[in-house]
Amino acid sequence: MNTETDLHIPEAMRKTMRLWASGVVVVCSTHKKMQSGMTVSAFASITLDPPHVLVCINKNAGTLELIRKSKKFSVSILGEDHLDISKQFSGEKILPEGKDRFHNIATFTATTGCPILQESIAWLD
Repeated sequence: MNTETDLHIPEAMRKTMRLWASGVVVVCSTHKKMQSGMTVSAFASITLDPPHVLVCINKNAGTLELIRKSKKFSVSILGEDHLDISKQFSGEKILPEGKDRFHNIATFTATTGCPILQESIAWLD
């Protein structure tokens, strides 16, 4: 490869990976009356018995900080009609000033107390 080609590899990789069909989830956590959520595309089932999943989160993400403090999280699995929700929790959607990513998003809680998106097609807690 030459230098000019090398400079285009990240963009080519990005374009290629965008063509890969994968599911999108929103991972949420809560700790001491704070809540946080983020869109995650790196999510996989590791084992069914016992049930374990893998979620990859940027080490600087606020959601990761709450997960570390609370040692709990929820996973809301989004469907193909949930692009707006995905964008809202990824930070792509501009929200009204002073509003967090949960703005106008209905949630409920289960065992852990972490927010679960009501519109999700499935969830883990």
